[in-house]
Amino acid sequence: MIAAVLVFGLFARLIRPASARVTARAVQIFAFLGTLIGAFTIAIGIGPQTTVDHAFHLFLLAVPASGLVAIFRSNR
Repeated sequence: MIAAVLVFGLFARLIRPASARVTARAVQIFAFLGTLIGAFTIAIGIGPQTTVDHAFHLFLLAVPASGLVAIFRSNR
């Protein structure tokens, strides 16, 4: 689901470049919150509890977080 929203954001950016900034923020926030929910469920004991899975979710949290930082820091 998260990947589908990110792809939608890419296409929306190509179709309507004027609203690219708003679209980028929205899809990055969605991706971050979705991944955060996944990491939270693992932290409370739902889902796989392997070290690899924990590292994978930490990486997945870092990617949209860095995207959000880049979006909010960039100038128009």
